[in-house]
Amino acid sequence: MVLLMRLSDLPLKATSEPALHPQCSRYTTLACPMVAGRRTHYRSTPVRLDSSMTHSADTGSRLGAPAEPWFAVWLNGYDVIELNGALAASYREIEPLRIRPINFTFSLSDLLR
Repeated sequence: MVLLMRLSDLPLKATSEPALHPQCSRYTTLACPMVAGRRTHYRSTPVRLDSSMTHSADTGSRLGAPAEPWFAVWLNGYDVIELNGALAASYREIEPLRIRPINFTFSLSDLLR
């Protein structure tokens, strides 16, 4: 399985994004403008969700913020943990098979900021 994670998620070894089948992760890396690196900033207004959904805990801090690089973390499994009051997929106790950058729209200096 593959977790698609932002640069800020990597030190936590956890993300609110769901695990994906490798083929589904490939589709997402092409179809999602944020993951693919085609957007320079997050949207400035929250997405309207229906009553069965909730925003992630960091939605407010991302509104209008610069986009981050994304990474594919390949795993044989993961744990479900609570992170900032919400459920998250974690590999804190699991060795990743590989971690690969997805988008290359960021320079080295962008990553070191």
